[in-house]
Amino acid sequence: MEGTPQNINLLSVRKSLLSVHGVVTVYGLHTWSLNMNKSLVSVHVVTEEAADSHIVLTRATNLLRSKFGFSSVTIQVEHSSSTVNGVRTMTVESD
Repeated sequence: MEGTPQNINLLSVRKSLLSVHGVVTVYGLHTWSLNMNKSLVSVHVVTEEAADSHIVLTRATNLLRSKFGFSSVTIQVEHSSSTVNGVRTMTVESD
């Protein structure tokens, strides 16, 4: 039955993602279990402007699979950009 994984601490997941070199913000973090053996995660990570999004994506995916055991990982990588008229903007990369 689907639901929130009981063995996953969202704060720990967030802190782990923030430890990936180049990641500056994590938001939209969602986890759920399909059954006792399969848990899924979906998250947005914002990187420093100069960060390589493919390296960040690979490291974050490997981290979530190895440390937390997620069977499915979906990560949207966004680059942090400068501010425009006092509003922070982000560039979303899609492959």
